[in-house]
Amino acid sequence: MSAFYNLGRIILVVAVFLGVGVFTIVRFDTHFMDFVKIARCAPDGYERGDYMMACSGIDAHRYHFGSIVLGVQDDAVRSLQNADVVVLGNSRTLRSFATTAIDDYFATRGLTYFVMATEGASYRAAMNTLQQLDIRPPVLLVNNELFFSDQIDEGMRDLIDFPDRYRTRFEFFHAAQQLQSWACRTNAPVLSGWMCNGGVAARWRSAQTGQVVWSLEASDEDNTPLNIDPTSRITAQRRLQPNLDEFMQSRPVRATCPILYIVDSPVSSPQLMERMAAEHNLDTVFVGLPGLQSYDGSHLDRPNSELWAQAFVDKLEGPLDRCLSGEARQRLNDAPVDPAFVSDAESATASFADWTVQGAVTIIENAASGSTDETDAAVFDFAERGPRVRRVMRETAVNAGDTVTFSMWLRSEDFASVRLQIVRACSRAPVETHTELVTLSRRFERYDAQLTFEQDHPCIVVMLQNISEATQVEAWRYQVEVTPAASEPDAPAEN
Repeated sequence: MSAFYNLGRIILVVAVFLGVGVFTIVRFDTHFMDFVKIARCAPDGYERGDYMMACSGIDAHRYHFGSIVLGVQDDAVRSLQNADVVVLGNSRTLRSFATTAIDDYFATRGLTYFVMATEGASYRAAMNTLQQLDIRPPVLLVNNELFFSDQIDEGMRDLIDFPDRYRTRFEFFHAAQQLQSWACRTNAPVLSGWMCNGGVAARWRSAQTGQVVWSLEASDEDNTPLNIDPTSRITAQRRLQPNLDEFMQSRPVRATCPILYIVDSPVSSPQLMERMAAEHNLDTVFVGLPGLQSYDGSHLDRPNSELWAQAFVDKLEGPLDRCLSGEARQRLNDAPVDPAFVSDAESATASFADWTVQGAVTIIENAASGSTDETDAAVFDFAERGPRVRRVMRETAVNAGDTVTFSMWLRSEDFASVRLQIVRACSRAPVETHTELVTLSRRFERYDAQLTFEQDHPCIVVMLQNISEATQVEAWRYQVEVTPAASEPDAPAEN
């Protein structure tokens, strides 16, 4: 009798617990309610391979791009990372690339693409996305209007600074979409009848291409002709050029072939774009199609977007071919390193004559093609995987607590993978070492390895090891900086 009594008490406790849980979920509108609310949303986008950006009644603010930035919408992230062409831009890009002409063109060329554009975007926000998701497509289409702002907008800044505030919220919305998609696709008993007959229209974005669904057709009264002044904003070049320079120096961009473009609008500045692009030997695309109309003085509706997109892909053909053939990449590689990105410490001459080799590797001094000074460049010709080049710095002692930073400017035509390494030497103290694994691009870029020592050492060794197949790595300048414990950085110990 007591056993039944105890069982009854357990069932009662569980029932109360579940009841309180359900009451809490409903009363306080927790994330679990997404699985209920989504049943009101029409599921028509799943068949196209789209994901739901938003639906009335579901509060998933910034999901349309934040879910990609934070890696929650994993199918879209995979498409973005594997795309042959990635398109960066703003609200005009979102609308005018959401067209059949764009989709048909890349399909005909046999290329995958992804439109990673957001409202009010800046180049810094674009750089953050590329770096965070390690996006390095063969071709990068960049709306030149991104360089008009160096500020990351509030929405993107929140995602960067407080990702946990959004990630859980987005994961619930994503899970609700997966459940609804599965129920409707498999005609799951009970679930399909409940979740697949919603009548509330949702907003959709393709998980394969990043295209948003854009169907607005403005009335004749709302549409007004576009008037473009090609010479507008030319005086802004001095202010904007450093933004493009910084973008071009970023690690993911160095591994791509960028093409600048702008969408026709009343604020289009084609000559400004041409001047900015000339500083980096970049191709540009501007349509300037007569007769286009804007419904709000800034954007194109769907019919006008289709007209623009068809003219755009016609003009894209040449620059795209030059990127894919390698012609444009070679032109970018031939551009000298911008002195603005070389610090005073790095500008000192650094000879590679005192570097030694371990294994099948040859050092060819004064041979790096991107160097602006023949006395501080070298080519490391690795005959196989594994050899090292190193510099024993007998004049550089370190004490416990000191931090050593080893920096080199490197590039490789083969996108070689190498290790930068700092090692203690000239001492019988326990081994202390740090290795930084990096993949080089075809443009010179600074790479760093840093180690805080726990023991005193009379000297240190810095090394570069090849972990790719036989390849050549070009080096331009190196520096080793010792920062004493609890003090400000000193001048470079050795160049």
